[in-house]
Amino acid sequence: MQRSKWIELMRKYPCKSKTSIADMDRAVYTWIYRHDNEWLTENSPIKKVGNRKDELINWKDRDQEVLVLVK
Repeated sequence: MQRSKWIELMRKYPCKSKTSIADMDRAVYTWIYRHDNEWLTENSPIKKVGNRKDELINWKDRDQEVLVLVK
């Protein structure tokens, strides 16, 4: 019963992370985590690892820009 609820949540929200799905129904997640953790690990969304290099801020350059504005 708990497994089917977990699977249904994953089908309903295919782009959500394991944590996000767990937050939607904490009781289901907790029960499976405690009683069938191996199954939960095998039947959960794969952890997404992004490439943040494009999003990183060059703080030295940013500091210089702000310094000019402050002066």
